[in-house]
Amino acid sequence: LADCRKKIDAARKTLSNARSQLGPLAGQLAMAETELRALHESHKQRSTSGKTKVTDSRHAQNTVGWWKFEGAADGDFLADSSGNDFTLQHITESDPPAQPFRLNSGRTRGFIIPRTELNPRPTDASETATAEPSNRNQQAAEFQQSASFGYLGTRTTQEFFADTFSLECFVHFDAARRNFNQTIAALDGSWTFLHRGLDDSSFELRLLLTDRTGHVHDVSTSKRAHPEGPAVADTKSRPMILQLGHDYFVSLVVGNQTIRIWSADLTTATPLQLFQVARPQKDDQPVQLAEHSPEAMFRIGNSDGTGRLDGLVDEVRLSRVALTDRQ
Repeated sequence: LADCRKKIDAARKTLSNARSQLGPLAGQLAMAETELRALHESHKQRSTSGKTKVTDSRHAQNTVGWWKFEGAADGDFLADSSGNDFTLQHITESDPPAQPFRLNSGRTRGFIIPRTELNPRPTDASETATAEPSNRNQQAAEFQQSASFGYLGTRTTQEFFADTFSLECFVHFDAARRNFNQTIAALDGSWTFLHRGLDDSSFELRLLLTDRTGHVHDVSTSKRAHPEGPAVADTKSRPMILQLGHDYFVSLVVGNQTIRIWSADLTTATPLQLFQVARPQKDDQPVQLAEHSPEAMFRIGNSDGTGRLDGLVDEVRLSRVALTDRQ
């Protein structure tokens, strides 16, 4: 028993010595791990420098639908590229249905740029965008509505009815007539983004925004002041007059405090132009947009059988966030 006690005491001393030596080693190990993580982050930043980075609001999870209009008419032409499965359907009467239009046919050239240059938004924030020459936008959707209708639409979910949202697309109009509307895109009961003819050769972009009480707010980009008075265009904004037969990138951004409408003439290669107004208010608070209705549809090229679009629409992307000016 005495020998066992001596062995136990010796083992305890050995353990105590080992612990005393382990303490500094454990601290050194923690410092080494910290330095390793710092080196890893530094390497990752160097490897991605100079490449397109994606901020949270550009993440794919905020994309409701993205319709590129690539592929055959009986194939992927109407597919939703966002992965959310909002495939478009033809809604027609006597006018021809929307059809694929090859962009190299000579009628329009402004849309033919590398897809990643147009939409530098990878599906994951860890990815980067590269502009491959072969990865170019090849098709648009052609609408030929005159007497009846032939447009596109899809079912909706709650995600379509976000209180702040952004719509981006390419447009090319073949007809304009004073006070005649041509709908770019519309969400039943909530908003309509449209072209309104000013004469036979020019038009403005216009937004009809329906709030939760059913009141419709009209935003006209050809005027400096909001028609209802209190929402006045930003001092940097100028009336936005667009020309028939030109290729345009257009974007609608409805934020918490402002409504911003962007356009860029791709035919003349002019920079982005901004038209900005304050979001309509009620009782000193921004109005809330209409709530989701199970029967509501998202429509491209028409609204409710009226607002017949004659021309091209392409790369329609709807996001449930208000994109920043930089984005």
